Amino acid sequence: MKTWMTATALVVLLVAGAAAQQDAPPKALTALEGTWVVASMNGQSAADAGVSLTISFAGNTYASAMNGDVTETGTFTLDATAKPMTLDLTIVTGDDAGKLQLGIVEIGDEGATFGFAIPGDPNRPDSTGGAALVVVAKKAK
Repeated sequence: MKTWMTATALVVLLVAGAAAQQDAPPKALTALEGTWVVASMNGQSAADAGVSLTISFAGNTYASAMNGDVTETGTFTLDATAKPMTLDLTIVTGDDAGKLQLGIVEIGDEGATFGFAIPGDPNRPDSTGGAALVVVAKKAK
């Protein structure tokens, strides 16, 4: 009887742990969804450059725009279990259509920092560097 209760408790803990892991990605996805206004790219202010840049996420799709004109669209995958979270863009339209762009994202209370490799580069950037493009953005209101 004691073995059965121990096994039951273990199953309950495993199921609870699995449920908690399944809840993590939707929360991260909810945090990512919406439109992000780019404050800077590679340390240069977008406002100082005289451009308005946005990237929007909805469902499993994204779109980036410059001065209101969509310049790239595609799909994305987000791995919230990775630290930092990984964000991979499959580019469907735009100059790099047909390429995969590997990235990472850190979402905080004040905004998000995205780090991306060059489209088609098989090497993912990490939190210590290696990103060809570093984007700092704030969620549009």
